[in-house]
This record gives sequence, C-alpha cells and structure tokens, in this order.
Amino acid sequence: SLAVGTLADEDRVFSHKDAAQVWTVDEENAVIERGRPKLADRGSGEGSPGQPSKINHGNIAPSIDSDAGGVVVDYARQVVTMSFPALRRLGFRGESAEATVAARTAIAALGLCAMTLQYEQDYDLRSRCLLIADSDPNCELLYRNGKTEDIDLNPVVAASILEEGVQSAKTLGIGWDENEMKLVPSDKLIELIRRSRNKSAVDGD
Repeated sequence: SLAVGTLADEDRVFSHKDAAQVWTVDEENAVIERGRPKLADRGSGEGSPGQPSKINHGNIAPSIDSDAGGVVVDYARQVVTMSFPALRRLGFRGESAEATVAARTAIAALGLCAMTLQYEQDYDLRSRCLLIADSDPNCELLYRNGKTEDIDLNPVVAASILEEGVQSAKTLGIGWDENEMKLVPSDKLIELIRRSRNKSAVDGD
C-alpha cells in the first residue's frame, strides 16, 4: 500500500517531462519548473502535490462521517442484467449474418459464464470486507412480452455453453485471442511501491 502523509524527499513523485509518461520518481526525468522538479498533481485525489494519491496510487483512509453516519447497510443485493437488444446492435463488418449471430452468442455465453464464476469466487468488497451470500443466485429470462422464465444455470453449464459458442464463432471465422495476457508493472511503479514498503518498515507500520 502507498501511504499518504508527510512527504520525505524519497517519497515524492514528479510530473514527467514526457506527457505520455505522466509521472516519474526520477528527478532527472521530471518537468523543471522555476529551477526545481515539478511535483505531480493531476488535480484529483486527496493529499498534496507530489504524493502518490495525486497519481491515483494512494490509500483512501477509512472513516465514518459523523453527520451522515458513513455507509451502513443491512444487506446488499447484486443484480446483473444482460441486454439482448444491446447484443443485437453489435455488428461485425464484412462478416456474414450467420457469423454475426454466432459472435453475439459467444459474447452472451461469456457474460453468463462470468456471472456464475463470480459467485463461485465469492465477493470481496474491499480489504477485510467480504459479502456473504444468503442464497444461491437465480437466473431469470425476461421476454419482450413481460413474461419471465427461471433458468437453471451453474458454472458447469455456463462453461459448456461458452465452449460451444466460441467454437461455433471460430468455425465461422470470428474468434478472439486466446493467448494469456500478462500485465507487467512499470519500473517506476515497482520503485514507488518499494520506497513505500521501506518507509512502512522504518515507521513500524
């Protein structure tokens, strides 16, 4: 985690002289303003210019508003909606009508799979705050005439539907990249986190 507090020299982040890079921890790459490296300040977030919070890398300290009472709920209800009219508006230029329907079907199957697997993974609202379901999720199909029908959907069924839908779309020439996408943090972010951890260890946090 990145602490937001009094800044030591090694904790500061600066505006990068290359606007595309946005920020840097290296003074040599910083915008120079009035002879000094310019502290990063994107105009949003809590804290002072130069703090990690100003580049969307700071903690939001937990607090309860004494007037409004913060956020206290008896229960939370999750409702997931898949719009078939919206799916029908998806087009794939140059593809046949059959291939287009197959692609839309695969996307719908992906959504169903995501909904069921999310429940299997549990709901982690934030650090040390879990939402515990008091019942199994139910899936309901709403027809254009207003009638409804309960659908028996579970991760195994959803995964099977997804596999079939993806294969049909690929057969008709529409697929997606199935290679694993590995997200790697930038060197400057690694350095920022390293500094924050070192500071926390020294402070005894």
